[in-house]
Amino acid sequence: MTMNTLRDREISPSTTKGNPVLFFAWILIVAVFAGATYQRNALWSDGIRLWEDTVKMSPAKARAHYNLGQKYEEAGRLSEAAREYRVAISLKPDFVEPHNNLGNMYLNAGLTDKALAELQTAVRLKPDAPLVHDNLGYLYFSQKKIDDALREYTIAVKLSPDTPEIHNDLGYVYFTQGRYEEAIQEYQTALRLKPDFDAARYNLEMLYQIRKKTVTDPRNHQPVRSGQHSRSGGS
Repeated sequence: MTMNTLRDREISPSTTKGNPVLFFAWILIVAVFAGATYQRNALWSDGIRLWEDTVKMSPAKARAHYNLGQKYEEAGRLSEAAREYRVAISLKPDFVEPHNNLGNMYLNAGLTDKALAELQTAVRLKPDAPLVHDNLGYLYFSQKKIDDALREYTIAVKLSPDTPEIHNDLGYVYFTQGRYEEAIQEYQTALRLKPDFDAARYNLEMLYQIRKKTVTDPRNHQPVRSGQHSRSGGS
């Protein structure tokens, strides 16, 4: 009679019937595989845990640190996000995305000099990245450097004419400078590209009211910007 090992035989409830040793072996195998599957699924469903695990296994991978930084930023763990972005940059200085995201974080924290350095580096590394130009435009606007802001927003629109958020942001600058007709054109373009774009619709309706002179003091009605953009965007 041939002796079969557990590896050679198919173990199932039917084959273990009447053999308590094989039956308990089958239960143990099922439990082990079920536990391993659960742990793997839990790891992949939790982005932070996944990328923390990846960073532990591959600490020299810039992309892993960047992805972990993004997950931290999404969770509001900003100091940890900034740390991971810096590590990614130290491992790969020409990595555009962490420069862009770190620049946005510095800008939100009021650290405009550091923000400017990061965003200018990102633009130098990837001059065809529209969202970097858009973010840099907002930084210049926050510094009241209107000509510089318009230059960056205009570049962003040329690089990505089908991105409604960039048209809205350019319209934002035109609006605040009293260049209403140009702002209307940008908001109309944004809504043509994205009909459910609430910020652009609000801004456009406000401009129509100003043009009809139903708004007495436009300075009391501020437009809505799209917001800063993570990652860098392509051409």
